Amino acid sequence: TGGAISGAYTAVGGLGNASGQYFAQNLQADQAREQADAEVTKSEGELEAAEQQALQEFITQMIQFIKEMRDAEVEQLAVVTRG
Repeated sequence: TGGAISGAYTAVGGLGNASGQYFAQNLQADQAREQADAEVTKSEGELEAAEQQALQEFITQMIQFIKEMRDAEVEQLAVVTRG
């Protein structure tokens, strides 16, 4: 009977080890998933910043173009007025 009890404890201990390993693997998988999610969020943030920068540069260029067009128009009007 002592051997049976010892065997039962060994079996329960083995289940405990397997359960612990399963828990540890799940914990590692959760951590890896969270890290991947964080990287995706970071990448999205960087992409949004780059898009915002590109949009700002485009707007600045458009404003400059409009100013140059206005200046050219004023110059043309000045030439017509003088002539």
